[in-house]
Amino acid sequence: MNSDNIPLMFQAQIPGRCQPHLVKDKQTQGEDWKNQWTQPYCSQQSTVSSSVSSSVSSSPKKQQNTSSHSSKKTKKPAKTTTAFAQAFAQAGLVNSETQSDSSPKVNASEFLLKPPHFNKVGDKIKTFCYRVRWRLVTNSGQDDSFIRPIIGTKGYPYFPGSSMKGAFRRACTKEQAKNYCGYETVEDGIKKAMPGVLRFHGGYPTDNRWTESLLDLVHSQQDKQVKKDEKTNAHSMISLYQVTMEFGISTTDSEKTDWKEVEEIWDRAVAHGLGSRTSAGYGQFEKVNQDASVKPNQSLFPESHVLVKVGLKGQGIASTLLEKGQNLDGEKLSEFRPNMFKAALRGHTLRLFGGITDTATAEYLTQLLWGGFKKGYKGREALWDKGKNAIAGLLGVDFSCQPSDLILSEQVYKPDARNPNFTRSTPVYNLKQGELRIVSMHLPEKVSQSDLEKVAKALIQFTMLFGGFGNSWRRIDHRQFYHSNYTKSNPTIGCHWEFTSGFEGFYLPVNDLSEIGQFINEVQQILRQWAKSQIDQLPTGKASSWREAWYRHQSELHSGVQVWGRIATGKNSLAVKWFHQNFNGGNSIKKTVLTGEMGKTGRIWHRMYPHYEQNSQGQLISTGEFIELLTIFPLKQKKVIQLGEASQQPEDPQSEASQIEKFFNFLPNSEFSRIW
Repeated sequence: MNSDNIPLMFQAQIPGRCQPHLVKDKQTQGEDWKNQWTQPYCSQQSTVSSSVSSSVSSSPKKQQNTSSHSSKKTKKPAKTTTAFAQAFAQAGLVNSETQSDSSPKVNASEFLLKPPHFNKVGDKIKTFCYRVRWRLVTNSGQDDSFIRPIIGTKGYPYFPGSSMKGAFRRACTKEQAKNYCGYETVEDGIKKAMPGVLRFHGGYPTDNRWTESLLDLVHSQQDKQVKKDEKTNAHSMISLYQVTMEFGISTTDSEKTDWKEVEEIWDRAVAHGLGSRTSAGYGQFEKVNQDASVKPNQSLFPESHVLVKVGLKGQGIASTLLEKGQNLDGEKLSEFRPNMFKAALRGHTLRLFGGITDTATAEYLTQLLWGGFKKGYKGREALWDKGKNAIAGLLGVDFSCQPSDLILSEQVYKPDARNPNFTRSTPVYNLKQGELRIVSMHLPEKVSQSDLEKVAKALIQFTMLFGGFGNSWRRIDHRQFYHSNYTKSNPTIGCHWEFTSGFEGFYLPVNDLSEIGQFINEVQQILRQWAKSQIDQLPTGKASSWREAWYRHQSELHSGVQVWGRIATGKNSLAVKWFHQNFNGGNSIKKTVLTGEMGKTGRIWHRMYPHYEQNSQGQLISTGEFIELLTIFPLKQKKVIQLGEASQQPEDPQSEASQIEKFFNFLPNSEFSRIW
């Protein structure tokens, strides 16, 4: 049998075969995998009886638009898609009949359109409905490099009952856990399992909308940005996007079951998140009422676990997913991704710890806060960390906003002035207001909640002072702080974030620029004290080999960080011009290692931070202006020496190293002053 006729779902991931991250014909095999899985369900939704021959191609350049005014032709079916649908028919899952073209015809009258449902006759199974606020990941663990969901009855994605029980047990008191989930006892020296009265039947989507926006993106850039600028690749995975899930629970003893109490416990369990990556915002739910109503983005997370709560507004570049959309041009889908908040906070945590302790300990302390794997850490471990390798982080993020407060759109620009009809676009977001909560995922006895609150608040304030969240966070938003002609012919750059009304107290009041340096010292001290509370003999040293470890720059080391600042007038940015034009006469740092370029991460952060001052009564007052900040990580300079010669090779005055040296000589004579 030709392996090409076997659906990717059933192929082993070996070199040269079933590589979901492989781009082939401008499309990843991950998209092929998704199309082969969902095609029978999508076909049922669109027509009463649909031939597999009208399916989406295995490798289309653009996915077919289903609107009535589309003129695109239907692609030929992929062999694997046909084989996948036929496998359903041969398994007796759907009826099929042979047409003159010998392609199977799927009958939509019965099987696939009806999701799996629980038997509610006589109230044998109680069901509870919740809607995923963003995305849900249930990793089947069947592949090494491709995260795909657990698949249950009828080929539907499934949340297993065993995972339900684990989440339920963690939300119980000891007595509740014994009654509902069971316990272990010893009789005559023999261990014996005593089952609880509840049975957990798992959860299924309530309709076929689970087939939409399945292909997710994993693109970790922490090491690239913090440690060493090396190429990283985006990987695809499958996650369920904003689906409604129905979970089933039954009992073997109704007298020992208080269903109101069971529902309260299950609500608490769901509030902490289900599935994988919950600390990054995945697996968060909102409850669906009996009348099918729901309060959009209403967090279930208990207030007692919320360490810090802030209101945010911002705009920037939206993320582009790997999956092609259904619009007329077949453009890829864009998305506002709440996991960007954890990515930014975790990255800054690593930078800050890298400035107060050695490399291995900085990584371990970051994992204690945000989760991860020890990777052979052999230092003095935290007293509460009992895991052999995996670490369940103490902190998580929980973000919510009303749908009307988040606008996704396209910034259209014309890159070729000679051809005004030729346009391109960049996906952008505009968040009018949202709420970010830093939550305690768990709280060991050896960890102080008040200390965690200090750490969480310091990290938020630090992140907002020096940058923002999401794509291009190192740059100011060019739509706000650079001339409009730039974004007419170029894609937008940067982002801009502020605290919303009522949360101005999180701003750092700056009556004098030296107060920013004092704040940096305070943040370092907060993290140093927390680190010492976890590791009683904190190793000294710094992660000096990292490109962005946060310690004071020393010229003889050519590493560390410098912070420069000025009080801007209104929205007038001085430094933004230096990224695009000459900074002094004919000198330029454009497209150098300092400013970076496509595919290369620069060594300068640029931020326009809202300027607040503190009056004599201690109140924060907005000046309506901005503090312009440059955060610079000077690189290690390399001198070129001719072997066998005593003299040094003369340096080209227009070389990159020479231009960078001139920039550092120029900066103290500009309007900027060094803060730290």
